[in-house]
Amino acid sequence: MDDSFELIDRRALPDVSGEGSLLRHRLTGAEVLAVCNTDPEMVFGIAFETVPRQSNGVAHLLEHLVFRGSQRYPHTNLYAGLAQGSLLTGLNASTRADTTLFHFSSTHHVDFSNLMDILLDAIFYPLLRDEDILEEREVMTNEMVGHHAIPRNRMLETLRQALLPETPYAVDFGGVPKLIAQLTPEELRRFHVAYYRPARARIYLWGNIDLTVKLDQLNQLLGSRSDSTPPCPVLPKTPPRTEHVKSTFAAPRGSPFMTGFGWAFEVGNVDLWGALSMGVFAEPNGVIRNAMSDVGGRVIGRGFSSDTPFGTFEIAVAGHPPEAGPLVVSKVEKTLDQLARDGMGQNWLLGAVDRLELLLRSFGQPSQMPQGLRALHMIFGQWRHGADPLTLLDISSRITHLRQTIASDPAAAERLLTHDLLENPHKVVVSLKPRTEVNRTTSRRTRPKPTPDPTKRAANPKLPFIKRDHLPSQVSRIAVDVNQGVLHVPTIGPDLCRAELAIPLTGLSAREIGLVPVFAALLKAISPPENVEISACCWTGAGHGKSDGAWLSLGGRSLPSSAGLLLDRMRESLRHEIPGADAIGQRITTEIAVLDAQIASFGHVFCETRLRALGTAAGTWGERLNGLACKATLNDLLAQDPAQLSAALTQLQQRLLGNGRAVLAVSGVTPSLADQFIAELSHTEDHGNPQQPLNLALDLAMKEGIPTSAPNFTTGQALRIGATGPAHVVAHMLETGWLWDSVRVSGGAYSVRCRYDAGDGLLTMLSIRDPRPLATLDRFWEASIWLQHNARGDLLERCIAAKTGHLVRPVRPDDVLAVALHRHLCGETDDLRQSALEDVRIVSAASINLFSQKFEAELPNARTVILGPRDDLQSALSERPNVFVMQPD
Repeated sequence: MDDSFELIDRRALPDVSGEGSLLRHRLTGAEVLAVCNTDPEMVFGIAFETVPRQSNGVAHLLEHLVFRGSQRYPHTNLYAGLAQGSLLTGLNASTRADTTLFHFSSTHHVDFSNLMDILLDAIFYPLLRDEDILEEREVMTNEMVGHHAIPRNRMLETLRQALLPETPYAVDFGGVPKLIAQLTPEELRRFHVAYYRPARARIYLWGNIDLTVKLDQLNQLLGSRSDSTPPCPVLPKTPPRTEHVKSTFAAPRGSPFMTGFGWAFEVGNVDLWGALSMGVFAEPNGVIRNAMSDVGGRVIGRGFSSDTPFGTFEIAVAGHPPEAGPLVVSKVEKTLDQLARDGMGQNWLLGAVDRLELLLRSFGQPSQMPQGLRALHMIFGQWRHGADPLTLLDISSRITHLRQTIASDPAAAERLLTHDLLENPHKVVVSLKPRTEVNRTTSRRTRPKPTPDPTKRAANPKLPFIKRDHLPSQVSRIAVDVNQGVLHVPTIGPDLCRAELAIPLTGLSAREIGLVPVFAALLKAISPPENVEISACCWTGAGHGKSDGAWLSLGGRSLPSSAGLLLDRMRESLRHEIPGADAIGQRITTEIAVLDAQIASFGHVFCETRLRALGTAAGTWGERLNGLACKATLNDLLAQDPAQLSAALTQLQQRLLGNGRAVLAVSGVTPSLADQFIAELSHTEDHGNPQQPLNLALDLAMKEGIPTSAPNFTTGQALRIGATGPAHVVAHMLETGWLWDSVRVSGGAYSVRCRYDAGDGLLTMLSIRDPRPLATLDRFWEASIWLQHNARGDLLERCIAAKTGHLVRPVRPDDVLAVALHRHLCGETDDLRQSALEDVRIVSAASINLFSQKFEAELPNARTVILGPRDDLQSALSERPNVFVMQPD
C-alpha cells in the first residue's frame, strides 16, 4: 500500500465479487474508494462538490469546458480527441445539484493509465479560453432548451426547488438559457478555483486493477501540496410549511397538464424507505399507480430519493385534465393514509424488500453503463452526504439487516409513512400547466464564427494512443450452448437469473403487426411477483447469411432462488387474458404519451430508425414497430371499435403462442427448466389463419421534415455504402472529427452521431438538439471533402485504435443474453465479427480515399430526415424549398 494514502477501511465485498478499500490521500485529503474485482471493464470516476448559488449553469458549463483542453494537453476538443486513439468503453461527465462527476472506462491497462493522466490534468488545469467558453455556452444553451421543454424534467425540477427553498438545491443547476448567456469567463474561473480542489474530490476505482500501481499514479497526479479547503456548507433548515405552487412552462402543443407532490424529511432508515417506495411506486403495480388508473393520469415521478442531505419523496401524475387536479391530490392522500392505517402486512412489505434486493443486486435499472459505473451511481448520493460506501456495496448485509428490522418491528414501515409523509408539514403540491408558445430554435450569436473549412488539415491532438501493433487482435466471444431452441449462457455477475425469449413476427398480417406494440405494452403492464422483473419490446435485425426479421422479445430477471418462478411468470404473461376494451384504450393512450416523451428526449433514435426505413426489410420492421410510424398506428387503433380491438389482440396472442419457432436464451437457469419451457411453447396450437406474404413497404419520401414536440432539431442523413472495410473507421472519424468540429462545436448542436451498420450497409449522420438544420445538411455534404484531406496519418491510426476497442470489448452482464440471442438469430457469427476486426486493422489511407469517392457519389441519393417544431420547419422550407417534404404531425 502506498504510504501516501491512509487506509480507512478494507473489507470483502462478495456481492461485487471483490474487495473494497476506502482511503484518504494524506496531503490533499482526497477520498478514494477502490473496488478490486475481476471485471475487465475498469472504471475511474472523480467527483467534486460544486454548489451553484444561482441558475446560470456555472457548474454545468465548467463540466463542458474541462474537455476543451488543459495545460499539458491543449487540444481544443479534448473529448473528441480522447474518443479517438483509445480503447475506452465510456467517457462522460454529469452535473448534479451539488456535485460534478467525471468518469471513463476501459479494458486496457495502458489505455486506462493514459486516460487517468489526461483527465486529471484537464480537471485541475483546464485552459478555460474565452473563445471556448463562448462556444460551449451556446452548445449548453441548446442542450438546456431541449431539456426544459420536456415536461417530466420541468416537474421534477420544480418539485425539488419548491421542497428545498433557500438552499443550493433551489436553483436550476443545469442553467436557465437566458442566465447562461450572462455567465462571464471570470465567474467561471473563480468557480473552478473554489471547487476543483483535491480536498473536495471523491475518487472511484473499479475492476481488474492493480491498486498499488493506481495509487502511486494518483499520488503523482494529485500533487504534493496540502489543501486546507473549508468544509462543505451545511444545508439550511427550511421552516416546515405546506405550499401549493401553481406554475406554467413553455411547452410544445399537446404537452400534458401535471400535478406533483413532494415531501422533505430527515431520513433515518434509508433501506426501509427504499423498500417502502418500491411497494408504493414500483412498476407496474405500485399502490399509487393502481390508484391513478381511474383518474386518467400517468405516474411519472420517482418516489423516494436520498440524493440530497434530506430524504425526499416525489410523485408526479401527467395527462389528466386540469380540473381533475384536486381529484389526483385527494386520491394520492387517501391511498397513503389507507396504507398507513390498515397496515401493509408482512407479506406485502417483504415483497417490497425482494424488489429492492433485485434492484440493488442489478446495480439499478438496466442501462448502457458499465457495471462499475452503475454501482457508483447507485451509492453516490448517500456517499456524497456522509454514508460509508463500503457498507452501501455490501448488499447482502443491508438486506439481512432490513429483514431483521421488519421482523423485530412489524409496524416500522407504517410509522415511517405516517411520520415522514402524512404528518409532515413540509409538503408541496405543484400544478404545471403548459403554455403553447415555445422558444424559437434559431440561435443568435453574440459574435459570428466562420464555418470550418473541410479542405483544411485537422490539427494533430498530440495525445497518447495505442499503436496498431499493440491493439488487441481477437474479438470478445460469448460462450453459448445451443440445444433445441434454447441458448444456454454461463452465469455472469451480478449473481442473478436471466431469461430472454424471442418470438418471430414474420407471417403476421399488416393489421397484426400494428397490434404487436400494443400487445408488448400489455405484457409490460402485467404484475410479476416481487422477486421477478419482466420486460417486453420489439426488435429487428439485418441478417448475415439469414433473412432479415423482427421479433417480440420477452425478457426477465430474478433472484437466484426464483429461477423456476421467472420462467413460470414469463409463460403466464404470454397466456394472460387480454383485458377489456377500456383497459386497452387506456394502455394505447399511455403508450402514445410515452412515445411523445421519448421523441422529445431521444429524437436522434427515432430519426435514425426513420432513416433506415427505406433501406432493408429490417429497417422497415423497425419503423413500424419502434419508430414514428408506430405512433400513427397507435392513433389509428385508438379510433377503432374497442371490442373488435380486444378480439384482434386475442387472435394475435394465439398466433404468437403457436409460432413454434421461438428461441429462448437463459443464464443461471437449469437446462431442464429451460428445455421444458421452450417445449411447451413450441407445442402450443396456432388458432390463426395462414397469412399471405406481407408487403412491408412504407410510403415515405426520400427527404422528410417531420413536426415533433421538441423545441429544437434532430437532423439526419443516411447513405447506402454497402459492405466495405473502411466504413466503421470512417464513421468514427467523422463523428469525432468533422461532424464534432463543424456541427457540434461551431454549429452549436448538443451532440453528433455517425454510425455504420454492416447488416444493411447504411452509414447515418445525426445531429442532436441542433439549432441550424440547413447548415448541418451542408456540413454533411462536405464530409467527403474533409475525408479526402484528413483521413491519413495519426488521425487514421487513432480511429483504427478506437474502432478496434469497440469491436473487442466484452459484452456487459445485463446485455449478454440479448446480444447472444441477436447474434444467433441474425447469423452474426464470431468468425464474421473476427473478419470485421481484421478489416478494420488493415484500413489504409488509400482505402479510405476510395471510400470517400463512393461516399460523394452516393450523396445525391442520400435519405434525409429532419425532426423539429412545425413553424421552424416551415421557415427552413421557405428558405430552401426543395430540402424536404413536410410530413403531417
